[in-house]
Amino acid sequence: MKISPVLIIFLAFLLNLTGCTPQITPDKGNIQSSYSIADVATYSSIVSCKNEYSNDTDLSREFIEDYCQILDANLRMVLRRNNPNLKYDEANPELVVKTTLQKIGGGNALSLFWFGFGVDSYIATFSVTVVKNGETIAERVITETTPLPILEINNFSNEDAILKDEPVLAKKIGQFVGNPRKYAKDEKKSWDNLLDFGN
Repeated sequence: MKISPVLIIFLAFLLNLTGCTPQITPDKGNIQSSYSIADVATYSSIVSCKNEYSNDTDLSREFIEDYCQILDANLRMVLRRNNPNLKYDEANPELVVKTTLQKIGGGNALSLFWFGFGVDSYIATFSVTVVKNGETIAERVITETTPLPILEINNFSNEDAILKDEPVLAKKIGQFVGNPRKYAKDEKKSWDNLLDFGN
């Protein structure tokens, strides 16, 4: 019986998806039972990348710092769009969103061995804390996985790929700030679907 090369490639892809690529289980975090930001009028956003740099990444410190500055700008835009009545007030905000880089890195040598195209990835991991009137009302670890091209095509580099996915990360954080319980529910559903696909 002759096996189709397409079938072999597909089966190898499934193996790589479930056993080779970096996996991070969703973090449940903590949410105050009376969580609400409906009554706040001012906010600020703090994105920090100064405390932690991954040792297993080829990204430069300068790129990571630029990455976090862009994330801060994207996050402020998302928060304004999701909450039109909120005004930015760095001096005396009622709501503070603290986003801290825990790790950015990844890369998968085994996936390179199997395929050699488009299956390598980077994972950006941030802790997000929502503080209202000086009290922490929600916190969670949020991640974003970026598939990386193995070859730079038309000068599209790994750093370009990571920056391209940054608005997605900002949107995730904004969704968490707006409704952390719904965000957690949606993330669990997505994770369960991924596990079902892998099985």
